[in-house]
Amino acid sequence: MDLGETLPQTAVRETAEETGVDVEVTDPRHVILYTSNNEARQKFSVVFTARPVDGTPTPSSESTEVRWVPPADIAASLG
Repeated sequence: MDLGETLPQTAVRETAEETGVDVEVTDPRHVILYTSNNEARQKFSVVFTARPVDGTPTPSSESTEVRWVPPADIAASLG
């Protein structure tokens, strides 16, 4: 997150930098806090729902592979 950026702006910028795909955040309120053994921790993930608006999936120095994955394949890989 850069100084002065909102979380949705960060998500858009980071997605473009790491994947080559421009997105539009469609649900900026979806936040997940992970817990373990009923213990809240400072570590958390912020998840945004977005849709691609431009660009071509392209690996960067921060990613080794970028590809479109059908939602059903994601659910299947989670068991």
